[in-house]
Amino acid sequence: MPAAARKIALTDRSMRALKSPKDGRRLTIWDAIQPGMAVQVGAKGRPTYFAVRRRAGDAQPTWHKVGEYPTLPLGDAREAVRQAVRTLMDGKDPKELAAAQRKAEDDAKEVAADNTFAAVVERFNTWYRAVPGKGGGLRRTAPHVAATIARELTPLWGPRPINDITERDVTRAIQAILARGGPPEPGQRRRGSGGPYAARAAFAAARLVFGWARRAPQRYIAVDPIAEIDPVDLHGEPTTRDRVLADDEIRAVWQAAEATEYPYGPLVKLLLLTGARLREVAEASWPEIDLDNATLTVPVSRMKMKAGHVIPLTPTALSVVGDLPRFTGGEYLFSTTGGRRPISGFSQFRGKFNETLATVRERPIPPFTIHDLRRTCRTGLSSLRVLPAVAEMVIGHLQAGIARVYDLHRFDDEKREALAKWESKVLAIVAPEPEPAPTENVVPIRAGRRA
Repeated sequence: MPAAARKIALTDRSMRALKSPKDGRRLTIWDAIQPGMAVQVGAKGRPTYFAVRRRAGDAQPTWHKVGEYPTLPLGDAREAVRQAVRTLMDGKDPKELAAAQRKAEDDAKEVAADNTFAAVVERFNTWYRAVPGKGGGLRRTAPHVAATIARELTPLWGPRPINDITERDVTRAIQAILARGGPPEPGQRRRGSGGPYAARAAFAAARLVFGWARRAPQRYIAVDPIAEIDPVDLHGEPTTRDRVLADDEIRAVWQAAEATEYPYGPLVKLLLLTGARLREVAEASWPEIDLDNATLTVPVSRMKMKAGHVIPLTPTALSVVGDLPRFTGGEYLFSTTGGRRPISGFSQFRGKFNETLATVRERPIPPFTIHDLRRTCRTGLSSLRVLPAVAEMVIGHLQAGIARVYDLHRFDDEKREALAKWESKVLAIVAPEPEPAPTENVVPIRAGRRA
């Protein structure tokens, strides 16, 4: 049974002075400042705030617990009681109202967690992988886009709500990537991890994510923060690459490839002989090789164009393929995992390959990329008077214009003939035939004097 109640203007001093009644009954104090506010002290001695008011239609008043002192300060308790009394006067239950409020807050937190950049990116990656790319196959760029986002963007914005990310945030991120570029540090082989190429890749990935977030049914953002950014103003125009290896450089690369163990040495030879893209050869598998017809068929999934690509294998290329090991655990031609996965780690390989190049050539070779081997092959085909349309198809480009629609000839024989010419030129460069020695019975004729 509660002890007799009394009303006073509660203060922190009076709250601290409240003690449990010795007779074991609850002590009730009414606040003279906030109507409907009661404080009870039980056997444990903790003052507890209550909002007390009779709801319309109820015979007895409702005692709604607001909190305990000193966890809830007196001023905050009066405000909480005021709101609870108002709720009771409206005929509502403060407990139900508080539960609804907690649910609304939990729902808001869940929505906020659902709209973080990291959460939206996860859904974007799922969508981007599933939507067919050119030719109906899976998007071959999906792994590279996901890796770029994970490396460059998620560490910056992962926990932030995606609709809080501004144009300025994107600009700063791309500028920071640009600033990370530059030449290798002293004693290092690798260049900086940033620069124009990395900046362009990061901006392109960000544009994909924000564009999808605006178009998605969930409408994660109402406005694309980078829709108005001109990427050229941000990271500059792409640099046109025009590196073509000279004959002595081709010879040095071939010699370095012969001195480099599997899988990278044979890979360099095939890239030079075929003019194919790196992934088209590096990720090739044995089912794609037809030894009887001497071809490598690259499926759509590894092609930039909308169709597969048949690469004729010249005798030298076929010999390189024939010398490759066969694994029982997987079908990839170039692998360091027993054929289970294709090779990777090309940046580390380039560092070692450059060291090998230095041992086979006195003068250092100016910097070149793996893709420059492809350009060297294409340029070499033109120098051999191969028709441009055929040369383009050799390196996996589709015909241009209306010919792409109406000319469905595959030009396999013409491609093989073109690569045979290129093979002959490469072999003449890397292993030139020695000049014949002078015959002993040949007498040099000297010019005589005129009479």
